Amino acid sequence: MPISRREFIVCVAAGLSVFATGSLAGCSAASDADSGITTINITEQGKAKRDELKQTDCAAYFAEENYSDLLESITAEDLNVFPSVETTMPQSHTEIAGSSVYKLENDDASCTVFYIHGGSYAFGIYPSQVSLCEKLATQLGAQVLIPLYPLAPNGNCLDAYAFLDAAYEEALSAGKPIYLVGDSAGGGLACAFAEHLRDKGTELPGGLVLFSPWLDVTLCNPDIAAYEQKDIQLKRYGLAELGKLWADSLDTTDPCVSPIYGDVSGLPPTLLVVGTEEIMCPDTTKLYEMLKDANVKTQLVYGEGLWHVYVVSDIPEAASTLDIVEEFCKNI
Repeated sequence: MPISRREFIVCVAAGLSVFATGSLAGCSAASDADSGITTINITEQGKAKRDELKQTDCAAYFAEENYSDLLESITAEDLNVFPSVETTMPQSHTEIAGSSVYKLENDDASCTVFYIHGGSYAFGIYPSQVSLCEKLATQLGAQVLIPLYPLAPNGNCLDAYAFLDAAYEEALSAGKPIYLVGDSAGGGLACAFAEHLRDKGTELPGGLVLFSPWLDVTLCNPDIAAYEQKDIQLKRYGLAELGKLWADSLDTTDPCVSPIYGDVSGLPPTLLVVGTEEIMCPDTTKLYEMLKDANVKTQLVYGEGLWHVYVVSDIPEAASTLDIVEEFCKNI
C-alpha cells in the first residue's frame, strides 16, 4: 500500500517534534577552542527521546524496498504548503516569482533570518520547523523569511534557484543584516545558494547556519556506512533517489545540487550543527575542514548521541544549541 502523506508526516513529526523552551538542567557542553568544535552531550531527556524515535522506524520509509511507495506518496498531492501553526509573532506571506514567501513579523527586528527548510527536497515545511524559526526570531531579534521553494518531483534545483534569487533580493531590500539558515536538505541548499550568491557577485549574508545539512545528494562518502547503522530516521537509498529527482538535468555532483563539490572560499562565517548518530555527520565534518582550509570563520557543534535535526526536538540539547547559534551570530 502506498505511504500516505499523513502516515509519513506523523512518522517524521515524531523526530521533528515541536521545540520547547525548557530548562537546560543536565545539559553539558565541551569546547575545543583551538579546533572550533563544541560537543553537546546527550542528557537523560535526550536518551528517552532517542528511544521514542527508534519505535517509529522512520528510516524504513527511505529503504530501497519502500521507495516506490515513497515516490507515489509525494506525487499524489501538493506538499508545498505552509502548515497551520500558531505563533506569537504575526504571520504574513507574499507571492514572489510564482511561489510563496512566509514571514514571521517582528516589530523590533534588527536583522533577517532567511530560512530554507528541509524535507528531502520533496516535502514542505513542518510545524516544528516554523516553531524553530520563531525561536530564532526571538533569540536573534530577527524577522524570519521562509521561502516555499519548488519541490521534487514537480520542481527541481534550477527552479528553486530562480525563485530564491528573487526572494533573497526582497530580503536585501529591507536593508538589515541577513543570516542564511537551513536544516537538512534546506541546509544543503543554503550552502549551495551561498556559493551561488558569491559567484554572482550578490551581497552575501552576514552568516550561514546549517543544521544537519545534506551536502552531497549522492551520499557516497564511505564513512557514511557506519553512521547509517545508527541513524534512526534516514537511509541512503531513498534519499539518493530523491536527490536525483532534485538534480533533474544537472549532475548530482554539480555544486548547485551538492555544495560539498563546490568552492567554499569566500563564504560568510559558518556554523555547522550535526548529530553524531546520523548519516549527515561525515560530510558535515568534511565541510568544516574545507572551510577551515579556505580560511572561512567556522564553528562545528556535535550533538553527541543525537539524531538528524535534533534542534527541533523537545530536549535540553536543542535549547543549548540555539544558545550557541545566538552567540555565534552576535559575534560575527
